[in-house]
Amino acid sequence: MLKDQLMWDAGSFRDPTGSVFFVDESVYRSISEKSLSVIAKLIQTDFFKRYMADGLIIPTDLVVNEFNIPGSYVLQHEKIPFFSYPYEWSFYMLKDSALLTLDILKKCLENGYILKDGSAWNVTYHCGKMVFFDVLSIDTYEEGQTWDGYQQFCNEFLYPLFIKAYKDMDFQQIFKGSLSGIGPVFTRKFFKMRDIFKPGVFKHVFLNAILASSKKVASSTVKNRFKLPKVALLSIVDSLIKIVKPLECHNKQSIWIDYACNNTYANSDESEKMNFIKDFSDACSLRSKIVDLGCNTGGYSLFAGKSHNVISCDIDSSCIDALYKHVSANTSLAITPLVLNLMNPSSSSGWDLQERKSILERLQVNSFFSLALIHHICIANNVPLERFIQFLRKIAPKGVLEWVDKKDPMVQFLLRNRSDIFPDYTWENFENIVNKYFVIKKIQSINNDLRKLCWLEELILPVEAGQD
Repeated sequence: MLKDQLMWDAGSFRDPTGSVFFVDESVYRSISEKSLSVIAKLIQTDFFKRYMADGLIIPTDLVVNEFNIPGSYVLQHEKIPFFSYPYEWSFYMLKDSALLTLDILKKCLENGYILKDGSAWNVTYHCGKMVFFDVLSIDTYEEGQTWDGYQQFCNEFLYPLFIKAYKDMDFQQIFKGSLSGIGPVFTRKFFKMRDIFKPGVFKHVFLNAILASSKKVASSTVKNRFKLPKVALLSIVDSLIKIVKPLECHNKQSIWIDYACNNTYANSDESEKMNFIKDFSDACSLRSKIVDLGCNTGGYSLFAGKSHNVISCDIDSSCIDALYKHVSANTSLAITPLVLNLMNPSSSSGWDLQERKSILERLQVNSFFSLALIHHICIANNVPLERFIQFLRKIAPKGVLEWVDKKDPMVQFLLRNRSDIFPDYTWENFENIVNKYFVIKKIQSINNDLRKLCWLEELILPVEAGQD
């Protein structure tokens, strides 16, 4: 296999022991000779095999290196169709990832291994659950060593969870500002002295913030690192588990969590809408990829997820938490929940803007649902109709789009305290614009004709004479 037939993952370069690359539809990871003996023994251990069988560590095989790269062996991983990032997860997705990381760390220690780091980027969502995929971050344990990933675990797991659980503030936009998570000094600003009695806050936030901001500590060089008995290290891991496990969020700030029960649809409208989605889904190829934009708690995603791979996105993390709990209890549903603000989406970031891909680069789908969304984008956020339709066409060649008339109660609610500066927000203009990018196959009026469901198909432009 020639080297130029490989495609290296631009975000997999920080670990010198190996990097991810792709060949066709297969996923591999290079291995340094130094790490080969460790990984060869690791994947044969009972605990590692159990994690893979339970879908908690990505299925991994050691295979002969047939590629034109250094090393006698490479790892082959099961492919993860869509990678979500920690700042796109809901509270309970991040919490489950934290507990998975701690559980793997504990089991590693019990079997003579240790995690080299404590990164949330070692985990993603796959097949109905959070799954650990960076197997090269597992190394052999040496008696007396500490866990180098402790502060990283705090920054990328513990502090975001604390901010949501104890302060009911969403962490996603804060986390998105830094790939290394939320630091102790910044996190400390969220908490008052009366918060020191909340589990974990004094020890892991206040003390760490003092250490991080101390010039004396920052300028000092520790020549001889202290030794930590394994029993003490296991005790630290257990204490972190005891802190994380009871954490809950109450979502008092959620606006949309009750929308499915409190909306302007009559039961007959809801039934017609579901039938429309059913007809569209049935017409799609089996297991095609669909993105549900503004999915709320995922009623339509849950239906489509029975036969398709659905990425369900919503700005409200509480809605995504509700959907995640539902899908976790029924992993046969092929649904990936995602916290996504379309007005401030995940952008390319990291080294050379290549390390983390934008959501548009990762969203390679066949169809979209855009239901009860257009007024939030075009009225609430002043996005011109044509720009919104262009965006949908960029997402996928076909889909279901729900038109919401300006007379609809929800649009009137959005306009209640502002001037109506949207003369172009009309059905006639909308229809003319849509016809430039899609073919409207079917229209279904609902909600006293104030809403229209539009079945959009790909617009095939004629090839001009003389062009191939």
